[in-house]
Amino acid sequence: IGILFAFLPMLANFNKSIEVVAGFTYGQQLGRLLAGKGITFSGLFIIAANLAILVIASALLYKRSLSEE
Repeated sequence: IGILFAFLPMLANFNKSIEVVAGFTYGQQLGRLLAGKGITFSGLFIIAANLAILVIASALLYKRSLSEE
């Protein structure tokens, strides 16, 4: 899964249908920002949503690791 998300922004340069899917990932939005294309409100929302998912998943996994000890 990590490799898929890592290569999506690169593959989006070659295929427009992949660009639509990759547009919802953190990597694509960060790539747009670093390329100097600017950031939009939807880009900020996508970054924030991905961050929220990461925080929730990390908290749940940490809580599970504490209960298994």
